[in-house]
Amino acid sequence: MLAALRESRADEGHKERVKPFVGLFRGHLARVNSITPKMPLVYLWQRWGVGMERIVYLANARLPTEKAHGYQICKMCEAFADLGVKVRLLHPRRHNPLEGKSVFEYYGVRPVFEVQTLPNWDVVPLGRWVPDGWFAPVFFLHAFLWARYAVGKAAREKADLYYTREVPIAYWLVRQGLPTVYEAHVVPKRGQRW
Repeated sequence: MLAALRESRADEGHKERVKPFVGLFRGHLARVNSITPKMPLVYLWQRWGVGMERIVYLANARLPTEKAHGYQICKMCEAFADLGVKVRLLHPRRHNPLEGKSVFEYYGVRPVFEVQTLPNWDVVPLGRWVPDGWFAPVFFLHAFLWARYAVGKAAREKADLYYTREVPIAYWLVRQGLPTVYEAHVVPKRGQRW
């Protein structure tokens, strides 16, 4: 599956286009004209001489998964590890039709980071029997409570940085006062007013 995706991208001459990043970093105005997957925050930290030894990546996702977000999560962990940072990926245990396959085997990423599956009561199968009007609040409540549990576990890691794509996890990380990066994939409608 991934080989076919790589071949189709190569055939199209696919090149990533990234807008210049301008932001405040440690009191400096940083401008980076091209950001590659291996050059996000860790690169900037190293450039300004701030040592970073450990990142914990928290994902409330079934891993491995046949969906693109799972591949992206693992590639980010691999890229951070390639920069010399120890990376641990924390994710919940879920019912998984890909049970028995590791993320390294399934996605073809190198085993340069640690993966830890945290205990979880999987509410997704309840969606078959519970009406949508009832299931959505249960699902979001579960995500919020699991995020609190996962952040408690992650805080014991004493990492230099905590990275997530999930709003509830980012909320609890910030509430704990932990150095947090939230990778946003959806901007709320009211936040789209430029």
